[in-house]
Amino acid sequence: MSKLPESDEEGALHLNGDIPDDFKIRAKSISVRDWLKPTSLEFIKGDAVLITGGSDYAKTGLSLILSGHMRSFRGTLSFVDINLDRGATKRALRRISAVVDAPRVSTPYEHTKLRDYVAQELCIAKRPSGSGEVGQFLIDGGLQDYADSETEEVPTGLYLDATMSLATMREGVRVLHLVLPDRYDCESSVWQEVVDNYHNKGYTVLAYCQGSSSLGFCGKRFEMGVS
Repeated sequence: MSKLPESDEEGALHLNGDIPDDFKIRAKSISVRDWLKPTSLEFIKGDAVLITGGSDYAKTGLSLILSGHMRSFRGTLSFVDINLDRGATKRALRRISAVVDAPRVSTPYEHTKLRDYVAQELCIAKRPSGSGEVGQFLIDGGLQDYADSETEEVPTGLYLDATMSLATMREGVRVLHLVLPDRYDCESSVWQEVVDNYHNKGYTVLAYCQGSSSLGFCGKRFEMGVS
């Protein structure tokens, strides 16, 4: 187990080092105004989780809440068995989470070439991002033939795998929030294979999509608006 936080005078804990290796995160009756109805869910390290229901906007919003990036919401969000205060909980979630390919949040700009997108993401991950490093990443992912293609032109499976791989290069990331992978014109097995791949590598993966596209998904399931 990693170093635990230290407590303040009231018993709430402030983040000081890493959270435990085997964590459990619980959201209880999370809601935002009229667009995210009260939603409850729970997941632990290594889970594959499917979240359905609600609007696409609400799914993106929930991914931002569960990753510690959105402040204004009702309900409780906590690490089970770790008495972190609200601010420390959000900071810890930001450290271990990555929101992957969320529209208008973490998708590349329109007409961005793949090699430029990879360079940008390597910079975000604080990794070397020169032409050599970008080229090696593309080769390792079987993407060298798409280096000068716009990200929209890359086959969906390869593109989603690249976005997930780049997210895992950020220090401390253990939870991947893959947002609306079913918006692409592809079979559901394409994005489910990506989820399975990173789940099998030991990451916690949350996929936010429509229930109709989730047949065959293996893992926990939660519906937005159910508390």
